[in-house]
Formats: sequence, structure tokens, C-alpha cells
Amino acid sequence: EPASMSTLVKDNSPESNAFGLTVEALNKESAHKYGVDQTSGIIVTGVADGSPAEDTGIQEGDIIMEVNRKQVTTLRQFRDALKAGDPKVGELINLVSNGARRLVVLHDGD
Repeated sequence: EPASMSTLVKDNSPESNAFGLTVEALNKESAHKYGVDQTSGIIVTGVADGSPAEDTGIQEGDIIMEVNRKQVTTLRQFRDALKAGDPKVGELINLVSNGARRLVVLHDGD
């Protein structure tokens, strides 16, 4: 029986969460792929249909800069910042979308 994929995940593998976002740490390769100038932050690589993320207008290629006022440049920072938030209040996401900064509040699907 092969090991489950979750045990093989490196820190830069795409990751999905309760908000319907699939994300990975931004680097030169992903920046080039999505045509963005930045090489720091968390890039959105997928948004699930009907998800809380889609409802706020987050799109593939958006770059998440901060979660709950904490700068995020690694998946661990992103996960920790989400965990530290209060789901009842929502997660404050500071992102760059099509070159413009936006603030959105994400609530989980419950």
C-alpha cells in the first residue's frame, strides 16, 4: 500500500482549504506562469465553484499578501494565520488582483 499523498506533500505543493482556495507559495516559476511581477506571497491556483472564496471574487492568479494582518510568504505562514483567525468574524485577506490591492473577508462554508 503506497503512502498517502498527504504524507508526501512538500511545503510548496498546492494546498486547498475550507474556503475553496487552492494555493501555493509564489516563486519565479509560478510568477512567470501566472504573468505576475511579484515573487513573494501566496498565489491562488484554483477557486472551487460556489465556494466562499468564489463568492468574494477571489480569482486564480490573485496573490495573497496578508491574512488577518500577518504577512504570508510561505504555506506554513498562510496556514498558521488562517488557524489564528476567528471563523465567526471571518478571515481578513489582503491580496493583489490584476495589479490592484483588495481587502476581502472570507467566511468558511458553515
